[in-house]
Amino acid sequence: MEATIVTHTFNNKKGGKEILTWNLVQQFLNHGQKINIVAHDYKKIDHKNINFYSVKMIGKSFGLHRYIFARNAAHKVSEIGSDIILTHGKVGFGDVIRYGGVHRSYIEQMTKLKEGEFNRWLYKLSKEFSISNRLALYLEKKSLESQFKTLITPSEFLKKELLKCYPHLSSNSIEVIYNGYNSTLYNLEARSANRKITKKKLNVKPEKKIIIFVGNDYHRKGLKRIFPFLRSNKNWYLMVLGRGQKPTLEDDLERRIHWIGEVQNVAQYYAAADVLVLPTHYDGFGIVALEALAMGLYVVVSAKAGVSEIVKNDVLGKVSKNSIPDSLQQMKEDVVFSQKMIKKRADFALQYTWNEIANHYLNVFQRVIGS
Repeated sequence: MEATIVTHTFNNKKGGKEILTWNLVQQFLNHGQKINIVAHDYKKIDHKNINFYSVKMIGKSFGLHRYIFARNAAHKVSEIGSDIILTHGKVGFGDVIRYGGVHRSYIEQMTKLKEGEFNRWLYKLSKEFSISNRLALYLEKKSLESQFKTLITPSEFLKKELLKCYPHLSSNSIEVIYNGYNSTLYNLEARSANRKITKKKLNVKPEKKIIIFVGNDYHRKGLKRIFPFLRSNKNWYLMVLGRGQKPTLEDDLERRIHWIGEVQNVAQYYAAADVLVLPTHYDGFGIVALEALAMGLYVVVSAKAGVSEIVKNDVLGKVSKNSIPDSLQQMKEDVVFSQKMIKKRADFALQYTWNEIANHYLNVFQRVIGS
């Protein structure tokens, strides 16, 4: 089978879509598939079964970059020819189209996050006049009106959002395939090797308890929803990984927060933590929760994160529908810190390795080709 994958960026560093595409391609190659990558920016893999095709993506300052990329990519794909075409959401075509987010739904959720009626109105108005936003919506709609064979979302949550925003779609045309994680990087061996070292580096005593938050855009990811719990639980510390606008906090709280920033080796920080909190206001999935489970961490996730669908019992963690602080307060220490429970969480995560997820994608590809 020869598959062409269209994506703006192809590397293993940037974000959820990039990490997913990079790891899927690695697994496809391991399965002997031939892969074509059509991208504006890419990191090459040295393998006989992969080819790279560069397409221009210009006009970002005018909001035209997605549209120009989509046109150039469509032209390049028509030249290549392959058994199946996998694209990501906003390019206007594809046999299999994966949606890691629904742009129309995203704008609605971000509007609700604005404080005050005037700010919400102003935000909506800015999006109405934004060329970038209008073209993103156009390409999203065009993709969903194209002759696709299957749509893929990483959660039932996102599938429902897609059907709500585009009611002409059939539920049967949308397949849910959860995201995966890299079991080579995230495992109990990495926890054991890094736990004491990282705590010492952070100058946190061994007996102190640590929450970890991993994500960019602190506002959308809901970072401030963790602070009330920290204020009333002085023996807990917080590590914040990622980028965002750092809030001004009182000294007592600031002393117990470690602002790590963006790092390559996230595993060493998971190793030092006890609980991962994903308090997001909107997230199609949330790979960080899987990575944390693989490292044995207890997870507290917002119901607005697609990954909440796999957190099905109190051994794994809690799904917070209303209050993140209340969910944290309800944690039972014998579940969070028990070595037996830590191992159960890591064992549970193994069903979501990238190899397992790639097999699901390959099954969809074979079914589409066969039809």
